Amino acid sequence: MATVNGVLFRQNLVSSSKYGIKAPNTMKPKKITVHNTYNDATSQNETDYCKNNNNEVSFHVAVDDKEAIQVVPFNRNAWHCGDGGNGYGNRNTIGVEICYSKSGGSKYTKAEQNAIKYIAGLCVQQGIAASKDTIKKHQDWSGKYCPHRILAEKRWPAMQQAIIDEYNRIKSSKSHTPASSNKNTYYTENPRKVKTLVQCDLYNSVDFTTKNKTGGTYPVGTIFTITGMAKTKGGTPRLKTKSGYYLTANTKFVKKI
Repeated sequence: MATVNGVLFRQNLVSSSKYGIKAPNTMKPKKITVHNTYNDATSQNETDYCKNNNNEVSFHVAVDDKEAIQVVPFNRNAWHCGDGGNGYGNRNTIGVEICYSKSGGSKYTKAEQNAIKYIAGLCVQQGIAASKDTIKKHQDWSGKYCPHRILAEKRWPAMQQAIIDEYNRIKSSKSHTPASSNKNTYYTENPRKVKTLVQCDLYNSVDFTTKNKTGGTYPVGTIFTITGMAKTKGGTPRLKTKSGYYLTANTKFVKKI
């Protein structure tokens, strides 16, 4: 299973046949909106319910004490902000639901901790600079008292700052810069599964140029399944990920697990 900034991550995506109800518009995410679920369901149950009903209500990711699960693709909008069909929140922000908020307790505490780490990692992936302007709460868009537990405990400023601080920590780690070919420092056989040792980018080509950097940026600790190997014209090995994008094969930047 993949991880994002140390949090287990997987997909449980809504069928494209329901995009008209759940995610009708394409979107380039600009901000993140934080929610509390106001129930005690797991992230699996939250995403199952979202994808299986026919209500015009949706979100992108649910985070519980164990994992983060995505239900709506990040390049499509979701109905989670209550600010209308053309509202900025609904049309431009990724909705993240934090589970177990009704009863609270240790499961909720862990879910919130996971959400802080996950949202910070998600910001890095999506190219969103985490700030007070880009990390929003549901209440900011429509006035709804959400995330209810965080608001009731008067912790929103601290929650928002924790996400920003975690984002800055990730960004301050050594960035990946492709190195010149050195066969002694590159995997030459498929390692099957690797973990990033530094922040890494995914490319749509073995040529690691800026224009080909379309697969996102991933923080330290992200795990990738490798399905094959390829080489540049100059002979530098590349790893082909399960998603089809290419990742560095440099052993200084990724480690076989």
